[in-house]
Amino acid sequence: MRIHASLPRPAQFVLALLLAASSAPASAQMGEIRSTLDGVYTGEQADLGGQVFTKICSQCHNAGNPLSGRLFLSKWSNQSLYRIWEFITNRMPYGAPGSLSEEEYVGVLAFILRLNGYPSGETPLPQVFYEIGMINLDLHPDPM
Repeated sequence: MRIHASLPRPAQFVLALLLAASSAPASAQMGEIRSTLDGVYTGEQADLGGQVFTKICSQCHNAGNPLSGRLFLSKWSNQSLYRIWEFITNRMPYGAPGSLSEEEYVGVLAFILRLNGYPSGETPLPQVFYEIGMINLDLHPDPM
């Protein structure tokens, strides 16, 4: 399902959920909410994200502007992973928002999870934003 790109991402998300709910059988309409504590990305995705981070993100995100630790987790935890996804795809990189590929954005998101101590797994982080919305960024039991 391709959602019209001229719509803002939040509107795309709502439209995608409505379309999915209206076209899926009742048993499949409500997907299972997954937790970042259960390994929702692969090591390969995080490795790619690390390369993108080093090349692009690290110009701004350093010790003074980290993407990990207590302050970062207190802002983003206990809500849908879509919140971070929407933020980075619409606002990053600074000065050129939306300029990365979907795969690169997913990789950066996986790298952020790795930075914050969330485990990798066998199932890749989805590249479809409404599926990312079905993953909860649960507070890590051992915040940095």
